[in-house]
Parts: sequence; structure tokens; C-alpha cells
Amino acid sequence: MKASDSLGFNVWCQHPTLMHGDHAHGDLELNIMIRGSVNYFHGGRFVELKPERLAVFWAALPHQLVDASDNALMALA
Repeated sequence: MKASDSLGFNVWCQHPTLMHGDHAHGDLELNIMIRGSVNYFHGGRFVELKPERLAVFWAALPHQLVDASDNALMALA
């Protein structure tokens, strides 16, 4: 293995993009709210992520980002 191999682990920081529908994938997802807040519909319920919070979830459950504050910034892995 080379030091440049990611092993499928990627991290990026962005203003969140709303999703037009739910989706699912076989990954463990980590979301860190840097500022602002977002609302997900996940596993049949609404969940709000607030600043300086870490959310970890199994993305095989259908989930959808349904709302984001104007100043929202989050890191995703």
C-alpha cells in the first residue's frame, strides 16, 4: 500500500447542498457542523445538526438533507 492510497476515506468541507430525494449507500458517514445548522430526514425522523456537533450514521438507511441555514458549513467524511 502506498501512503497516497485513501482506502475509500475522503473528507471535504462545503456549504451543504439540499437533496431532492432520499438515498442510501453502504458507508459509515461522519458529518461535522462547523457553523450553522442542517436538517436531515433519516430513518423516518427529522434530525437537526447544530454547530460543533459530530453526527455518525450508517448511510444504508435512507437519508435526505432537507434544510440548511444560509451560513451552514460542514465537513463530511
